[in-house]
Amino acid sequence: MSDGTAVSENLSLQVSRMVKAKRHRVFDAWTKPELMHLWFAPGSMTVASASADLRIGGAYHVEIKGDAGVIHMVHGVYQEIIPNERLRFTWGWQDVPDGSVVTVEFKDVEGGTEVILTHERLTTVEWRDRHEHGWNGCLVNLAGVFDTGRIA
Repeated sequence: MSDGTAVSENLSLQVSRMVKAKRHRVFDAWTKPELMHLWFAPGSMTVASASADLRIGGAYHVEIKGDAGVIHMVHGVYQEIIPNERLRFTWGWQDVPDGSVVTVEFKDVEGGTEVILTHERLTTVEWRDRHEHGWNGCLVNLAGVFDTGRIA
């Protein structure tokens, strides 16, 4: 359906962005709360708090503050961790079960690191499209913190 209400377990999206930084630094930005705090929100939203227990079965939690001051909470559990190469974790919003899964891959490219994010098991076209917009905004902010030197 084109109205965004189609329910499926097979909807996914993939976005990517080149970041001008070494792969290990980009991986750190995804896994260290003090660095996640600088970018893990789309657009002009900010991270109110972040935590990460970086181990298989460990949980992460991010509170994203919207423009109107509304806090959006996202959480999940790490399923796969290959340092500097790949992260795989469940993804859920505050009152929504964490049934979707995010995989982030880090690839060396000339001038930095390519980040390839795949978000699977999204349930509606609208949910997929909203996440695609959000992830693109997050990746712009990730690249920006390295471009501006906020993460060295």
